[in-house]
Amino acid sequence: MSRGFIDTDILIQAFEGRSLQEIVDTDGYMELRRIEERNLLGIGCKDHVITTWGSALYSRPVMERLGSDGVIMSLDVDLTTLQSKVFDFATRGLAKRPEQSFADL
Repeated sequence: MSRGFIDTDILIQAFEGRSLQEIVDTDGYMELRRIEERNLLGIGCKDHVITTWGSALYSRPVMERLGSDGVIMSLDVDLTTLQSKVFDFATRGLAKRPEQSFADL
């Protein structure tokens, strides 16, 4: 596609100076969502592919911003496929409630 690429998980970790899991463990999953929202709303780039993973969907301002700046694509896969891709579920820093299972998320 000849476009730049931004993985927002890496972006967040670079700006925060800590892993996603450290953010969740220290400040909670809602803080991770707020940090993600702040970072996504602050991105000022054109002609890039931006991976946001799932929790960006919880932010209407982020989805409106991304939609106004480009095309939003989502992957629709079954749970088994997702589980095969996210092999570090317990330590990945997912923005989920502590009692939530991967399937519930």
